[in-house]
Amino acid sequence: MREIRTRLSQKKILLVLDNLDKKEQSYFFTGERDFLGPGSRILITTRDEQLLDDLGVHEKFMVLGLNPQDSLQLFCHHAFDQGNPKE
Repeated sequence: MREIRTRLSQKKILLVLDNLDKKEQSYFFTGERDFLGPGSRILITTRDEQLLDDLGVHEKFMVLGLNPQDSLQLFCHHAFDQGNPKE
């Protein structure tokens, strides 16, 4: 972990912590941020808004989920290279 911190401290990065559900998962990345280069940002996705409050998150953006039809269309587009499922 020390080597990772050293390398990151020299770069401007976007760190994405996806689907965070326990505060303990984020301590390494959200405590002291001296290991991030100038201009770096941390983006956290979670369904637990209280977790963001506990972490002292500065800005929050609520993203609405897709409806079932749009979800299926997006999945088919990426999984099968087509927009609609075949019967």
